[in-house]
Amino acid sequence: MWRALWQYNRWYAAHQIYDSWPQRLASLARLFTPELWLLWPLVALSAYVVYRRHRAYSVLAASVWLMIWLGGHYRYQQIVWMPVLCLGAGLAIQRLQRALPIALSALALLLLYELPHYGVPLDQLSADVHKTPNYAESRNLAATLHEPFYVWGQSPELYFESHQRPVTGVIWYYPLVEGPLTNELTQQTLRELRANPPPTVIVARWQVDENQSQPVGQWIDQNYTAVSNYWMFVVCRRKGGSKTSAPGRQITPEQRDDMKAILAPHAGSRVTTVSNVGDEESIGFGTQLDSVLRDAGWETNVRVAEPSGVMPSVFLRVPVSDIPRDRQQEFSSSATNAHLELSDLPGKDVALVKALAVLGMDCPLQAVDSLKDGVELRIGSQP
Repeated sequence: MWRALWQYNRWYAAHQIYDSWPQRLASLARLFTPELWLLWPLVALSAYVVYRRHRAYSVLAASVWLMIWLGGHYRYQQIVWMPVLCLGAGLAIQRLQRALPIALSALALLLLYELPHYGVPLDQLSADVHKTPNYAESRNLAATLHEPFYVWGQSPELYFESHQRPVTGVIWYYPLVEGPLTNELTQQTLRELRANPPPTVIVARWQVDENQSQPVGQWIDQNYTAVSNYWMFVVCRRKGGSKTSAPGRQITPEQRDDMKAILAPHAGSRVTTVSNVGDEESIGFGTQLDSVLRDAGWETNVRVAEPSGVMPSVFLRVPVSDIPRDRQQEFSSSATNAHLELSDLPGKDVALVKALAVLGMDCPLQAVDSLKDGVELRIGSQP
């Protein structure tokens, strides 16, 4: 508790992003961003309390303002204002004669701003804030993780989404590379990793400085090898593990380029890659295929499922709606591959089959009435 609340924050306050007072003054423009417009009614009420010389509240508000001005260079740090402004608004309403209309007006403004956000999907909210589909991609990767792993980077949400307990006490990347506790926390993390090395390490490569000489990063390089890529993540497996730790089916760089050339004309098409739950090789190969599809501009999703009986190594499930209308009645509501030909499918589905042919794989076809949103590429076990 002492380290978290005092030592680290004292260091943080002393290492600011601003190098000059003009930069700090320019930072005040953040108060006029759309995200903070909702605060202005609360600011006005709080200013009234300061005007009425409420000393304790004035000191509190001045302290928070100084803290944010000197050190709050990220937008989310403005949330520190909320308790102070809510307290100020409450004190103002208590002192004003006609408090109820003012309180109702403030509540109406709050609801007017906040309620529309509850109808926006979480993936879209995350993409709007971060400008990248971080949350959706982390959740898709987490669906393929069924054993202990360590995240080297700023993506601790993988633990939550995969329902896996972290293998180390430090789950955040930055305290290991900067701050007053870097050496202490690095040694603690190394002790925990060496005592119980996880079979998998996930490297969030856009968040990690690959050129730095960080001991944890060096330990990962010495003991793990990359086996697949998923979006901006690198999936690594422990060296000297079981022979099944790396995917048996691999896509070479040349094959990847040929597949992308076939798939790129149909960018924007939707596909879900489904691997067998608990089958490491199937999951690894599915992750490679998803990476190729995504690089070709396809909208993809990744998940795992129980295998349904004896399955081929790979097959394509297409919605009945993709088949010419005059042939749709030939297919029942259950999956079937009877009489389904490549010529019956639209160009996007044909492109998938041709891309798999680059790998020398035959791709059986199934028509499924229950599929409504894109095709489904099922990845069975390695033959």
